[in-house]
Amino acid sequence: MLLTLLSPVGSYPQESLISRQGCIFISNEICFSALRFRTSLQIETHSEVDRLGSAEVRLLSAAMLAAKSYYVTVRPYPTHSLVLSVPSGIRISSRQARKKMADILVRQFKREMDHSYRSPSESLHVPPLLGGNSYDTSRELDWERCHSLLRRIVLSDKLLVRGLGALLKANMLLHFYEFAEAAGMQLFVAMEASFRLVLRELNSQGVKNPTNIDAGNFIHKAFGVATPAEGYFVDDYANRIMTMHPESRFGTWAHAPLQADDVLELNENLKNLFGFLILKTVPRYHLDPLGG
Repeated sequence: MLLTLLSPVGSYPQESLISRQGCIFISNEICFSALRFRTSLQIETHSEVDRLGSAEVRLLSAAMLAAKSYYVTVRPYPTHSLVLSVPSGIRISSRQARKKMADILVRQFKREMDHSYRSPSESLHVPPLLGGNSYDTSRELDWERCHSLLRRIVLSDKLLVRGLGALLKANMLLHFYEFAEAAGMQLFVAMEASFRLVLRELNSQGVKNPTNIDAGNFIHKAFGVATPAEGYFVDDYANRIMTMHPESRFGTWAHAPLQADDVLELNENLKNLFGFLILKTVPRYHLDPLGG
Protein backbone atom coordinates (compact mmCIF):
# COMPACT_ATOMS: atom_id res chain seq x y z
CA MET A 1 0.00 0.00 0.00
CA LEU A 2 1.31 3.45 -0.94
CA LEU A 3 0.07 6.25 1.32
CA THR A 4 0.61 9.86 0.27
CA LEU A 5 -0.13 12.95 2.33
CA LEU A 6 -2.00 15.61 0.36
CA SER A 7 -0.92 19.15 1.18
CA PRO A 8 -3.30 21.95 2.26
CA VAL A 9 -1.66 23.91 -0.57
CA GLY A 10 -3.81 21.94 -3.04
CA SER A 11 -7.53 22.02 -3.80
CA TYR A 12 -9.67 18.92 -3.50
CA PRO A 13 -13.15 17.46 -4.07
CA GLN A 14 -15.86 17.78 -1.46
CA GLU A 15 -16.03 14.04 -0.82
CA SER A 16 -13.64 11.09 -0.67
CA LEU A 17 -12.96 9.14 -3.85
CA ILE A 18 -13.24 5.37 -3.32
CA SER A 19 -12.37 3.03 -6.19
CA ARG A 20 -10.61 -0.21 -7.04
CA GLN A 21 -7.79 1.83 -8.57
CA GLY A 22 -7.16 3.76 -5.35
CA CYS A 23 -8.68 6.14 -2.84
CA ILE A 24 -8.44 9.83 -2.01
CA PHE A 25 -9.59 10.35 1.56
CA ILE A 26 -10.96 13.81 2.32
CA SER A 27 -11.48 15.27 5.80
CA ASN A 28 -11.03 18.60 7.55
CA GLU A 29 -8.07 17.26 9.53
CA ILE A 30 -6.04 15.33 6.95
CA CYS A 31 -6.33 14.39 3.28
CA PHE A 32 -4.33 11.54 1.81
CA SER A 33 -4.36 8.98 -0.99
CA ALA A 34 -4.05 5.21 -0.65
CA LEU A 35 -3.03 2.89 -3.46
CA ARG A 36 -2.81 -0.87 -3.53
CA PHE A 37 -0.27 -2.09 -6.06
CA ARG A 38 0.55 -5.51 -7.48
CA THR A 39 4.05 -4.69 -8.69
CA SER A 40 6.56 -1.99 -7.81
CA LEU A 41 6.37 -0.78 -11.44
CA GLN A 42 3.03 0.86 -10.60
CA ILE A 43 4.65 3.21 -8.07
CA GLU A 44 8.22 3.51 -9.37
CA THR A 45 9.18 6.50 -11.53
CA HIS A 46 12.61 5.46 -12.88
CA SER A 47 13.66 9.02 -12.06
CA GLU A 48 15.60 10.50 -9.15
CA VAL A 49 13.79 13.82 -9.47
CA ASP A 50 10.19 12.65 -9.99
CA ARG A 51 8.36 10.88 -7.19
CA LEU A 52 4.94 10.44 -8.83
CA GLY A 53 4.50 6.83 -9.99
CA SER A 54 2.11 5.81 -12.75
CA ALA A 55 -0.68 4.58 -10.47
CA GLU A 56 -0.58 7.79 -8.44
CA VAL A 57 -0.68 9.85 -11.65
CA ARG A 58 -3.79 7.93 -12.71
CA LEU A 59 -5.58 8.45 -9.41
CA LEU A 60 -4.85 12.15 -8.99
CA SER A 61 -5.37 12.93 -12.69
CA ALA A 62 -8.82 11.37 -12.65
CA ALA A 63 -9.85 13.77 -9.89
CA MET A 64 -8.21 16.73 -11.63
CA LEU A 65 -9.89 16.03 -14.99
CA ALA A 66 -13.33 15.38 -13.51
CA ALA A 67 -14.01 18.88 -12.19
CA LYS A 68 -17.71 19.65 -12.66
CA SER A 69 -17.21 22.75 -14.79
CA TYR A 70 -14.57 24.76 -16.62
CA TYR A 71 -14.36 27.18 -13.70
CA VAL A 72 -13.84 24.53 -11.01
CA THR A 73 -10.19 23.60 -10.48
CA VAL A 74 -9.12 20.46 -8.65
CA ARG A 75 -5.38 20.66 -8.09
CA PRO A 76 -4.09 17.86 -5.87
CA TYR A 77 -0.74 18.48 -4.20
CA PRO A 78 0.88 15.17 -3.16
CA THR A 79 3.79 15.39 -0.73
CA HIS A 80 5.21 12.90 1.77
CA SER A 81 4.56 9.21 1.05
CA LEU A 82 5.35 5.82 2.54
CA VAL A 83 4.86 2.17 1.64
CA LEU A 84 2.80 0.20 4.14
CA SER A 85 2.06 -3.52 4.33
CA VAL A 86 -1.72 -4.02 4.50
CA PRO A 87 -3.32 -7.51 4.37
CA SER A 88 -5.38 -8.03 1.22
CA GLY A 89 -8.54 -8.76 3.22
CA ILE A 90 -8.58 -5.34 4.88
CA ARG A 91 -11.21 -2.93 3.49
CA ILE A 92 -9.17 0.27 3.36
CA SER A 93 -12.25 2.47 2.97
CA SER A 94 -13.55 1.50 6.43
CA ARG A 95 -13.41 4.15 9.13
CA GLN A 96 -11.10 2.04 11.28
CA ALA A 97 -8.62 1.40 8.45
CA ARG A 98 -8.66 5.07 7.40
CA LYS A 99 -7.88 6.21 10.94
CA LYS A 100 -5.05 3.71 11.31
CA MET A 101 -3.51 4.70 7.99
CA ALA A 102 -3.81 8.40 8.81
CA ASP A 103 -2.15 7.86 12.22
CA ILE A 104 0.78 6.00 10.65
CA LEU A 105 1.19 8.64 7.94
CA VAL A 106 1.14 11.47 10.49
CA ARG A 107 3.70 9.77 12.76
CA GLN A 108 6.05 9.20 9.83
CA PHE A 109 5.55 12.76 8.57
CA LYS A 110 6.38 14.18 12.02
CA ARG A 111 9.58 12.11 12.16
CA GLU A 112 10.58 13.32 8.71
CA MET A 113 9.92 16.97 9.61
CA ASP A 114 12.20 16.66 12.65
CA HIS A 115 15.23 15.89 10.48
CA SER A 116 17.66 18.76 10.01
CA TYR A 117 17.79 18.34 6.24
CA ARG A 118 14.10 19.17 5.80
CA SER A 119 13.36 22.46 4.04
CA PRO A 120 11.47 25.17 5.97
CA SER A 121 9.10 25.42 3.00
CA GLU A 122 7.77 21.95 3.83
CA SER A 123 5.88 23.49 6.73
CA LEU A 124 3.36 24.54 4.07
CA HIS A 125 2.34 20.89 3.78
CA VAL A 126 1.54 20.33 7.46
CA PRO A 127 -2.09 19.15 7.70
CA PRO A 128 -4.60 20.85 10.04
CA LEU A 129 -4.37 17.78 12.29
CA LEU A 130 -0.86 18.98 13.20
CA GLY A 131 -1.67 22.68 13.28
CA GLY A 132 -1.32 23.43 9.57
CA ASN A 133 -3.54 25.47 7.26
CA SER A 134 -7.09 24.42 6.44
CA TYR A 135 -7.86 22.33 3.36
CA ASP A 136 -9.80 23.66 0.38
CA THR A 137 -12.30 20.86 -0.14
CA SER A 138 -15.00 22.88 -1.89
CA ARG A 139 -14.68 21.43 -5.39
CA GLU A 140 -17.49 19.51 -7.03
CA LEU A 141 -16.63 16.48 -9.16
CA ASP A 142 -18.45 14.72 -11.96
CA TRP A 143 -18.22 11.37 -10.18
CA GLU A 144 -19.33 9.24 -13.12
CA ARG A 145 -16.66 10.84 -15.30
CA CYS A 146 -14.06 10.42 -12.56
CA HIS A 147 -14.63 6.67 -12.26
CA SER A 148 -14.66 6.32 -16.06
CA LEU A 149 -11.28 8.06 -16.21
CA LEU A 150 -9.87 5.72 -13.58
CA ARG A 151 -10.97 2.70 -15.61
CA ARG A 152 -9.68 4.04 -18.91
CA ILE A 153 -6.24 5.40 -17.96
CA VAL A 154 -3.92 2.53 -18.85
CA LEU A 155 -0.72 2.47 -16.80
CA SER A 156 1.25 0.82 -19.61
CA ASP A 157 0.52 3.79 -21.91
CA LYS A 158 3.75 5.67 -21.26
CA LEU A 159 2.83 8.60 -23.48
CA LEU A 160 -0.47 9.18 -21.69
CA VAL A 161 1.05 8.81 -18.21
CA ARG A 162 3.87 11.23 -19.10
CA GLY A 163 1.41 13.82 -20.33
CA LEU A 164 -0.86 13.49 -17.31
CA GLY A 165 2.11 13.63 -14.94
CA ALA A 166 3.31 16.87 -16.52
CA LEU A 167 -0.21 18.30 -16.29
CA LEU A 168 -0.38 17.41 -12.60
CA LYS A 169 2.97 19.06 -11.90
CA ALA A 170 1.92 22.19 -13.80
CA ASN A 171 -1.15 22.48 -11.59
CA MET A 172 0.95 22.00 -8.46
CA LEU A 173 3.27 24.80 -9.60
CA LEU A 174 0.33 27.09 -10.38
CA HIS A 175 -0.42 27.27 -6.66
CA PHE A 176 2.63 29.54 -6.49
CA TYR A 177 2.62 32.50 -8.88
CA GLU A 178 6.43 32.76 -8.77
CA PHE A 179 6.56 29.34 -10.47
CA ALA A 180 4.06 30.16 -13.24
CA GLU A 181 6.82 30.06 -15.89
CA ALA A 182 7.91 26.60 -14.68
CA ALA A 183 4.25 25.56 -14.81
CA GLY A 184 4.17 26.70 -18.43
CA MET A 185 7.16 24.49 -19.22
CA GLN A 186 5.39 21.46 -17.74
CA LEU A 187 2.33 22.37 -19.81
CA PHE A 188 4.47 22.34 -22.94
CA VAL A 189 5.52 18.77 -22.10
CA ALA A 190 1.86 17.83 -21.66
CA MET A 191 0.98 19.59 -24.92
CA GLU A 192 3.62 17.63 -26.84
CA ALA A 193 2.36 14.39 -25.31
CA SER A 194 -1.19 15.30 -26.34
CA PHE A 195 -0.02 16.01 -29.90
CA ARG A 196 1.58 12.57 -30.14
CA LEU A 197 -1.57 10.99 -28.70
CA VAL A 198 -3.68 12.75 -31.34
CA LEU A 199 -1.33 11.59 -34.11
CA ARG A 200 -1.62 8.05 -32.76
CA GLU A 201 -5.40 8.32 -32.81
CA LEU A 202 -5.39 9.64 -36.38
CA ASN A 203 -3.11 6.79 -37.46
CA SER A 204 -5.54 4.32 -35.91
CA GLN A 205 -8.32 5.92 -37.97
CA GLY A 206 -6.37 5.28 -41.17
CA VAL A 207 -4.93 8.77 -41.71
CA LYS A 208 -1.55 8.33 -43.37
CA ASN A 209 1.27 10.54 -42.10
CA PRO A 210 -1.02 12.96 -40.21
CA THR A 211 0.16 16.55 -39.96
CA ASN A 212 -0.17 19.20 -37.27
CA ILE A 213 -3.09 20.63 -39.27
CA ASP A 214 -4.81 17.24 -39.23
CA ALA A 215 -4.26 17.15 -35.47
CA GLY A 216 -5.66 20.65 -35.08
CA ASN A 217 -8.75 19.82 -37.12
CA PHE A 218 -9.23 16.67 -35.06
CA ILE A 219 -9.59 18.62 -31.81
CA HIS A 220 -11.56 21.42 -33.49
CA LYS A 221 -14.13 18.86 -34.58
CA ALA A 222 -14.22 17.21 -31.16
CA PHE A 223 -14.85 20.49 -29.34
CA GLY A 224 -17.23 22.04 -31.84
CA VAL A 225 -14.92 24.68 -33.35
CA ALA A 226 -16.35 25.59 -36.76
CA THR A 227 -13.27 27.20 -38.30
CA PRO A 228 -10.50 25.06 -39.87
CA ALA A 229 -7.26 24.73 -37.91
CA GLU A 230 -4.03 26.40 -38.96
CA GLY A 231 -2.08 23.87 -36.94
CA TYR A 232 -1.97 22.36 -33.46
CA PHE A 233 -2.09 24.91 -30.62
CA VAL A 234 -0.26 27.26 -32.99
CA ASP A 235 0.32 30.18 -30.62
CA ASP A 236 1.26 27.89 -27.76
CA TYR A 237 3.85 26.09 -29.88
CA ALA A 238 5.43 29.44 -30.73
CA ASN A 239 5.46 30.28 -27.01
CA ARG A 240 7.07 26.93 -26.29
CA ILE A 241 9.92 27.61 -28.72
CA MET A 242 10.55 31.08 -27.31
CA THR A 243 10.40 29.79 -23.73
CA MET A 244 12.57 26.70 -24.14
CA HIS A 245 15.06 28.26 -26.60
CA PRO A 246 16.49 31.65 -25.55
CA GLU A 247 17.47 32.24 -29.19
CA SER A 248 15.39 30.98 -32.10
CA ARG A 249 13.79 32.07 -35.36
CA PHE A 250 11.51 34.24 -33.23
CA GLY A 251 14.45 36.24 -31.91
CA THR A 252 16.50 36.38 -28.70
CA TRP A 253 14.66 36.62 -25.40
CA ALA A 254 16.06 37.66 -22.02
CA HIS A 255 12.81 36.44 -20.40
CA ALA A 256 10.22 33.88 -21.43
CA PRO A 257 7.52 35.84 -23.31
CA LEU A 258 4.60 34.17 -21.54
CA GLN A 259 1.32 35.85 -20.63
CA ALA A 260 -0.49 34.67 -17.51
CA ASP A 261 -3.75 34.22 -19.43
CA ASP A 262 -1.98 32.07 -22.03
CA VAL A 263 -0.66 29.71 -19.35
CA LEU A 264 -4.00 29.44 -17.57
CA GLU A 265 -5.96 28.93 -20.80
CA LEU A 266 -3.53 26.29 -22.06
CA ASN A 267 -3.83 24.49 -18.73
CA GLU A 268 -7.63 24.30 -18.89
CA ASN A 269 -7.67 23.38 -22.57
CA LEU A 270 -5.18 20.57 -22.03
CA LYS A 271 -7.23 19.19 -19.13
CA ASN A 272 -10.28 19.14 -21.37
CA LEU A 273 -8.31 17.60 -24.23
CA PHE A 274 -6.78 14.81 -22.15
CA GLY A 275 -10.22 13.98 -20.82
CA PHE A 276 -11.46 13.65 -24.39
CA LEU A 277 -8.48 11.58 -25.53
CA ILE A 278 -9.07 9.14 -22.67
CA LEU A 279 -12.87 8.88 -22.80
CA LYS A 280 -13.61 9.91 -26.43
CA THR A 281 -16.43 12.12 -25.15
CA VAL A 282 -16.72 15.81 -24.32
CA PRO A 283 -19.13 16.83 -21.53
CA ARG A 284 -21.37 19.77 -22.29
CA TYR A 285 -19.63 21.99 -19.75
CA HIS A 286 -16.30 21.58 -21.61
CA LEU A 287 -17.51 22.54 -25.08
CA ASP A 288 -17.28 26.30 -24.63
CA PRO A 289 -13.57 26.91 -23.91
CA LEU A 290 -12.12 25.27 -27.02
CA GLY A 291 -15.09 26.32 -29.10
CA GLY A 292 -14.82 30.00 -28.24
